[in-house]
Amino acid sequence: MAGELDLTRIVEAVTKAAMQLTHAHIGAFLPPDDDRLLSSLAQYATTDGKTVTFHSLQGHVPILAAPFRVQDRLVRLNDARQTPLFAPEKEISGFPRGEEAEMASHLIAPLASRSGQRLGAMILCHPTAEHFKASAERLVQGLASQAAVALENALLLESARRAQQAISASEARYRFVTESIPQLVWTAREDGAMEYFNGQWFDYTGQHHDMDPRESWVALHPEDVERNRTRWHHSLNSGEPFESEFRLRGADGTYRWFLGRALALRDESGRILKWFGTCTDIEDQKRAARERSVALEREAGFRREAENANRLKDEFLAVVSHELRTPLTPILGWTHLLKTDDFDPAMRRQAYDTIERNATAQTQIVNDLLDVSRIISGKLKLELRPLELARVVEVAIETVEPAARERGVKISAAIADQGHYVGDGDRLQQVMWNLLSNAVKFTPPNGRIEVSLRRDEAALEIEVRDSGQGIDPAFLPHVFERFRQADGSPTRRHGGLGIGLSIVHHLVEQHGGQVSAHSAGRGQGATFRVRLPLSAPNQRPDEAPARPIALKTPETPLAGVNIVVVDDEIDARFFLEKLLQSCGARARCAASAAQALELIEKERPDVLICDIGMPGEDGYSLIKRVRQLPAARGGEIPAVALTAYARAEDREMALSCGYQNHLAKPLAPADLVAALLRLVE
Repeated sequence: MAGELDLTRIVEAVTKAAMQLTHAHIGAFLPPDDDRLLSSLAQYATTDGKTVTFHSLQGHVPILAAPFRVQDRLVRLNDARQTPLFAPEKEISGFPRGEEAEMASHLIAPLASRSGQRLGAMILCHPTAEHFKASAERLVQGLASQAAVALENALLLESARRAQQAISASEARYRFVTESIPQLVWTAREDGAMEYFNGQWFDYTGQHHDMDPRESWVALHPEDVERNRTRWHHSLNSGEPFESEFRLRGADGTYRWFLGRALALRDESGRILKWFGTCTDIEDQKRAARERSVALEREAGFRREAENANRLKDEFLAVVSHELRTPLTPILGWTHLLKTDDFDPAMRRQAYDTIERNATAQTQIVNDLLDVSRIISGKLKLELRPLELARVVEVAIETVEPAARERGVKISAAIADQGHYVGDGDRLQQVMWNLLSNAVKFTPPNGRIEVSLRRDEAALEIEVRDSGQGIDPAFLPHVFERFRQADGSPTRRHGGLGIGLSIVHHLVEQHGGQVSAHSAGRGQGATFRVRLPLSAPNQRPDEAPARPIALKTPETPLAGVNIVVVDDEIDARFFLEKLLQSCGARARCAASAAQALELIEKERPDVLICDIGMPGEDGYSLIKRVRQLPAARGGEIPAVALTAYARAEDREMALSCGYQNHLAKPLAPADLVAALLRLVE
């Protein structure tokens, strides 16, 4: 029995041995109710050499169970029939009916482990009263002790076997689960040494199943190894859960982002037994986060640009308002004084010069704004023809010379004839005028401006150098941007809209050239260089320069020309009528399209001058109706659109509707006369 480890056999052997030693008629083993392992054992009773199974023995024979429940020592009953616990009317399942009533003597020996755990009880019965003596007690007591040791050993082995079965089943379930989920799963010993990776790990990394577990770290991106080692050692030392993001190299050599997590499995005392970890692919989340971050940054950039553009717009509108109102003050002021005061001829001439100068300044502002509009919409076109660039530079210098003299600034030029260049003479003169005007404006009295024109193998280079206030290095990269000024505050010393240099930049680029600004800093002056390639874009070298208009007579260039003027503004009609009459023309005016049609059929004019924006019927509609007339009634009369609608698309619209020319208000009288002469020649 000492070497037996099977619980069932131990119970049967102990029961039979006790019966043999005590000559008992019935022997049984009764397990405790609260032990699930022992209670699952069969319960045996022996009578006449036969073994039968008890069912619910405690419920049917209280005398057999009650002493075991209340006492921890051996109990001997000489005649159980004399005790009130005996209940002969109850039937013991498995015994012949009434047989239990013959059992008079009982021995009940408890079985306990060395730690005091109750393992059950041996129950011996005999029909003869006082059958069991003291010697039987000692034998049964010794047998119970040996049986308890054997049972304890068997129980320990059974518990270990069942625990191992549970662990094996749990391990099998764990392996099944880890091989079924998409995550990369791994385990490590308590010291952090890797010991297991699931199949997904090997499929992704391409590593071999028989690899050294320490080699798993080579799958990490080199930039992530040290950080994750430090974090892993912290978890090993502290027992805290491990969590980190890192890149793992796949079998194809590409890296993807993973989220690594690991938890410690502990025993009842809190000692770490093992680490269970997973690696979850988060590449898509990372990519989405990066894209979201880029989108947010782009949106923030757009928002900053929009806010900056809105700020620049507000500043620009304030500057435009200031620049437009400034020349209006002397214009309106002198006009009022001329009407109310009697000035001498010299003062009157000065008043006229002031009005003309400020009106010209306003016209320049409007023209610059229109140029910016054309540039933004891509409607600014060049009219290329052969020209002498040296002459263009000289005319620009002559234009700004009076302003320079007034400020005490000296302009010197080193210009030699460089032959013909194909470009837009008006636009190139605009470039030079802007550069020279800026130089004059920012150069203090007694300063100097140097202008040069050179030629190399590839380009013509114009340089404008001044000794003025210079350009701050921080502003230098923005000097050609629209609406940007180094000083846009109300206390600035110099006026302007901040668009002249942006127009220069665009016009030079339109010619295929480059313009650059250089300055050593504040107070160090500035240099602007314009390089124009010798082969300008879309040039037409065979085209001759525009032929100047030959006036019929210096005093009355339009003598004998019959003209109809159409404008709903009375001041504009009156001005045009007097201008044309002063040039010798016969002018008739109409305030509407209907009046104009009557005059055309009545007067049969040589030229029609018409405003576009008029109430009721505009100039587009009028010219279409004129072109529908027969030639004899004026249907082919040359027509000029003279209007404040000055965009490129306005010009195209006017020409497409039937006008031969489009002139923007305001304009110099000479330009209108020249246009009219071209139409009547």
